[in-house]
Amino acid sequence: MVNRKSTTINAGGTEQVDASVPVEQHADAADTGRPKLVSLVSSPCVLHAADAKQHTSRTRSADGQVTETGPTGSCAANAECILVHGKSTVGDGFVSLDCVEHSCKCSIDSIAQQAESRTLTFELATPCTSSSEALKMMVEHCMEGMTLHGRQ
Repeated sequence: MVNRKSTTINAGGTEQVDASVPVEQHADAADTGRPKLVSLVSSPCVLHAADAKQHTSRTRSADGQVTETGPTGSCAANAECILVHGKSTVGDGFVSLDCVEHSCKCSIDSIAQQAESRTLTFELATPCTSSSEALKMMVEHCMEGMTLHGRQ
């Protein structure tokens, strides 16, 4: 049976820990002003699918004026970090990004014997509305310090 521990770190650096799991942060977390997740995942990662949705609404009033609201949006991306396929290795895991409107959440899940999960939340000035933006945020916010297959 796999035991799962979970830690959440919000953009202000506040930590919420399930099961009394100690949380560490990289020593240079203060340099960028945002917390960094200690990587539970150390195997090289491959970026996979990214998806985004955008919606703009237009309404016409009784006097014929058109009012536009939006855009609203959501996006998601994920990465697989596996050293050797078919063999469970310490450092293997998954990373994902989910954004709805202005709120985003990075999740890092190790898949080792003592599986752990950590999340980081942050806010956006404008909603994420493209898959390329999702992949960029995934690398910058969720995978900081991790190795991407083919580049560091």
